[in-house]
Amino acid sequence: MNLAGSLTDGSERTAAQRPAGSDPLLGVLAAVLAGLAAGATRIAGLSGRDGAAAIDAMRALGAGFEKRGDGWRAWGTGNGCLLAAREPLEFGGADIAATLLAGLASTYDMETVIAGASLSEPDRTALIALLAETGAQLSAAGGLRVHGAKVGSPVTVDATKAAPQAAVAMLLAGLNAPGTTSVRVGRNFPRAVPALLRRFGVPVTETETPSGLVIEVTGQTALSGTTIDLAGIATATVIAIDGPAGGGKGTLARRIADYYHLNHLDTGLTYRAVAQALLAHGLPLDNAAAAETAARQVDLTRLDRAVLAAHAVGEAASRVAVIPAVRRALVEKQRGFAAIPPGAVLDGRDIGTVVCPDADVKLYVTATAEVRAGRRLAEIEAHGGSADFGQILADIRRRDERDMGRADSPLRPAQDAHLLDTSEMDIEAAFRAARDIIDQVLAVGKRD
Repeated sequence: MNLAGSLTDGSERTAAQRPAGSDPLLGVLAAVLAGLAAGATRIAGLSGRDGAAAIDAMRALGAGFEKRGDGWRAWGTGNGCLLAAREPLEFGGADIAATLLAGLASTYDMETVIAGASLSEPDRTALIALLAETGAQLSAAGGLRVHGAKVGSPVTVDATKAAPQAAVAMLLAGLNAPGTTSVRVGRNFPRAVPALLRRFGVPVTETETPSGLVIEVTGQTALSGTTIDLAGIATATVIAIDGPAGGGKGTLARRIADYYHLNHLDTGLTYRAVAQALLAHGLPLDNAAAAETAARQVDLTRLDRAVLAAHAVGEAASRVAVIPAVRRALVEKQRGFAAIPPGAVLDGRDIGTVVCPDADVKLYVTATAEVRAGRRLAEIEAHGGSADFGQILADIRRRDERDMGRADSPLRPAQDAHLLDTSEMDIEAAFRAARDIIDQVLAVGKRD
């Protein structure tokens, strides 16, 4: 029985499907950047077939790598100073490494042969089309032959439909090109990539646009050796936002997620999704077994806010939310969502206390009951409706009492939460205040 199949339409931001800590793309990128940097780099956590292939390739292009204990020490050539490989670079099926090295080679005036890659025909065709934008000459004869442009050109490309490694290949191509290379990336692009580039001194900007994230790198700049723990750079940043209804946490959470390029989850929608599934199948709302099944089938990355915002669904959600098995199933899913790099902003009523007690930043967003009632009335009137302020205020106070007094996961600020009272703030002021808190907390965490 699939109770959740009709609940999704892709309206919520899609999270990456694989933890970046296990993503060989970051390991290959670290090896390539270490091979380009001036000075020594220490890398921990670099392993796997793609990592080994990247190290061998960078050695063939003039960089030095030496195994040191559980990690690697690298001596780079300096950006723009790679040597021509005397033989084809053999990748043995390490397609991520092969893709990134093809991108790197596309702006060097030399021929590089990428051998042993097992790229699918669509991936190979897409990669060749993207790299041709740099002015490089490419062919698939005897592997993938890349003759880089005599003078590499900065490009602006749309890589939203290409594999993430193809987008990273274009960013690497931009490192040896003058000016700024701009790459529009897809939703599954690992957001840890810009952070890793910055660690080596690459000038990087990220701009969220209606059609996707645009990453820009400035080429022909010196890269510096550094110390990298791939497990550390791939961790997820989690921001927990709790508070009563009408305090502004939902709108604030979406703005914060967009600003910090994090995934977003309105956990209240997850309970509404369970309720909607039961309603759609004509099942009793107090059927604990069916409710738990629906909870385990909900896809948190594809919640249809328009459908789930219905008043009837909200009323039903308040009934299924008290079922312990439902709460356990959804909390497990919510924690999994938060753990996917680059991280997430979660808003609800028990995020900082139950769902993500170890969140990097915790905000408790509130406002007086009167202010929240006024906001709700304005919202109703803006949609052409009418309501009684006194009734709305009474409903809010009853809901506060119910949420704060429930035995399972009551609404309360975490001990280490930062209180943000928005009673006298509009959304812009609240966003600035929240951003100040987040920046300060994250800055302290990085220094530690």
